[in-house]
Amino acid sequence: MKKDIIKEALVARDYIGIRRIAEEDKSCLRALKSVLFDKSQLVKWRAIEAIGVICADRYSGNPEFVREVIRSFLWGMNDESGNLIPAAPEAISEILVRVPALIDDYAHNAASQMETEPFKEGGHFALARLSFLRREIFREYIDSLKNSLKSADAFSAVFAGVALRNMGIRVDTDFISKSEIVFENIVIYNFRWGEMEELTAGGLFLHLYEYNIRDYFLHPPA
Repeated sequence: MKKDIIKEALVARDYIGIRRIAEEDKSCLRALKSVLFDKSQLVKWRAIEAIGVICADRYSGNPEFVREVIRSFLWGMNDESGNLIPAAPEAISEILVRVPALIDDYAHNAASQMETEPFKEGGHFALARLSFLRREIFREYIDSLKNSLKSADAFSAVFAGVALRNMGIRVDTDFISKSEIVFENIVIYNFRWGEMEELTAGGLFLHLYEYNIRDYFLHPPA
């Protein structure tokens, strides 16, 4: 029942309601984690947002709570856990965007599995998102990101290019237009509007690289 109530709040993007549930019931976070496996990408991404909201609320009074949440996602990226959480890199990056005091401690963990399935796309996304905030701590990934530009995986290639851009590495914007992936569709969450959007790889890359990166990385709801 509680999971159904939480999903209803997520569909409505009602984070005030999610906060209320979290204050009254410690199992709320566990329920949100289970929603990360939902078939609806929209519901999954709003669950990621909600986890970030709860962590941001708790950090000032209980920073260890937030650290424990992040560690639980790191464990969910370990084969030994027996229960991989494919959305772990995205969830960690969402927490760190909202609690930037912890970026130095955990940002590398979010990006570390970007060459490993099922975390490849999420790792590239996390690195691109967090490098927008702290470019200097990700320079060790430059060579790997340059290799990802050649990837047949459109999502990884696009966000590798964006991450390099964030770190001040000039990327030839023609690389995407000359690639076979240019017209592949990518579905991405727009944090400003709280909706999923579908764009071609070429269109998304140019949008993020040259125009409006903030909508997709830095506009959590109030």
